[in-house]
Formats: sequence, structure tokens, C-alpha cells
Amino acid sequence: MKWKLLLVLIISLSLILISGNLLLAEEEKALQINALANRYAHLNIPLDLDEDSTYTFQAEIRHGDSPGSSMSGNIYLHWADTNHFSTMVHFPAGNRIAFPGSSLDAITEPNGVESWLLDPDEWDWEWKGVKIEFTSETLRFYLRFDKGEWILIGEEDVEAVEGREGMPSNFLIGKAWLNEEEGNMEGWFGGPGFVGQNWIADVVITEDGEEIFREDFVELDPDWEKSSYPDNPEDAFQIVDK
Repeated sequence: MKWKLLLVLIISLSLILISGNLLLAEEEKALQINALANRYAHLNIPLDLDEDSTYTFQAEIRHGDSPGSSMSGNIYLHWADTNHFSTMVHFPAGNRIAFPGSSLDAITEPNGVESWLLDPDEWDWEWKGVKIEFTSETLRFYLRFDKGEWILIGEEDVEAVEGREGMPSNFLIGKAWLNEEEGNMEGWFGGPGFVGQNWIADVVITEDGEEIFREDFVELDPDWEKSSYPDNPEDAFQIVDK
């Protein structure tokens, strides 16, 4: 009888351990970026795009204290040959959306976005979805909240910005700005500011509706190239629970 009870106990403990490991494996992860507010810290991956296809680049983002406003955590397309870029950022202090590297004007009341969703006191520290849809002719910028429907908030021709033409060569996540002298995205402006945090998760690239790349930060893709301003903390990039 005792050995039967012992066997039942062993099986029960094994099931508990297996269940616990499964729960741990299913925990969502995110990239935490610890960097000076107005200095770069990003991951960069090369692209090889077909000019006849439609691509989307998306991620979930969250800003902490001193996120960097125009250099807050986000997603970017970079045309390395001509050194142009496109992104979309939420300025927390100004309660508005801007489109650095674009011909589009900043907007305070995007169509389809209720004003409270952009209010720093109401929403800014929560997760938001950002997406760039790209064809060889058009760029479209989207937002979403609570993983709901994507809201189109900006659209422009690729060639609306002089020198920005053809296919982007790189996709970046994190904090970036154009460095015109070096021809890369390791730029900055103004004073460095305080060290702040930004979080990025659920990075996905699609081609014609089919997923071709996913980064869930459980195990970082080896193709990412890390780039961080020298005075940023040594632990500029950390994988954390979402």
C-alpha cells in the first residue's frame, strides 16, 4: 500500500512540475531598453524586399519614465543607400503623433483615435501597437490599443521625401535617429537627458499577408545587430517578462 501511495505522490509532483514548466514557457517576453532619453539604443536587422510585394512591420511598445519623446522606443525603416528613414512616434508631453523622416505633419487628433488614448495621464504607460505598411510606392502608419483593430493614422507616397526611393535596407526596433554624417541611425540631438525605459514586444514582419519573421524575445534572433550610445548603461538591452 505504501509503495502505491508513494507512486501516486511521485506522479502528482511530476504533473505539477510539468504544468509549472509549461506556464513558464508560455510567459510573454519583451525587450527592455535602458538608455539616455535623447540617445540611440536599438536592434537592427537587414532586409531583402521584393518591390512587387506588400510588407507590414509591427510591434507592441510601451514607454516608461524619460522615454525620449521623439526618440522613444519604436520601429523604423531605413534606406541606407540614401540615408533616409521613416517612423511614427507618440510625443507624450505634447499629446500628439509625429512622423519623423516623413512629409506628414504631426497630428493631435488622428482620425479614429479618441483623444484620451493619447493622453499621457490616461494611457501613455500602457502597451500600444504600431505598424508600418510598405509597398514600393506607399507608406501607411497604424496604431492600435488593447490589441484591437488597427487604425490608419497616416499615409504618404514613398517618394514624397526627396531621396527616399526604392526599398528600405534595414528594419530597426528601439531608439534611433538619423546620423547624416555617418550615414546610419546612430544619431541624437539636444542634451542626453535622464536614463529611461522603453519596452518592445511581439515584433512581426509579413509579406503579402504571410508572416516571414517573428521576434518574441524568448530567444533573441541572432541576425539582430545591437547598437547603443557609449554613455548608455551597460545593460541597455534586457529581456524581461512582458
